[in-house]
Amino acid sequence: MVIKNYVSFAALFCFLIVLLSGSFHHGCTKSDETHIQKATEEAAGSVYTCPMHPEVNSSKPGKCSKCGMDLVLEKNEPDSNKIH
Repeated sequence: MVIKNYVSFAALFCFLIVLLSGSFHHGCTKSDETHIQKATEEAAGSVYTCPMHPEVNSSKPGKCSKCGMDLVLEKNEPDSNKIH
């Protein structure tokens, strides 16, 4: 539980640094928006998963415990592709 709180605090701290560093520029560029979006996703409790083993999940980037592949950020796709 302590580790989860520490990870949440670290993600929030990184998000605030990215947000504040962007406020010192004259304008927000596409690159700044991408960094803010990534930090927001991480702070929101993103899930990283193995492309070959979807049952392997982590709250941070790393390696799959089964095959050693890099874990990738799981994207929440719109439900428009689902069959009703």
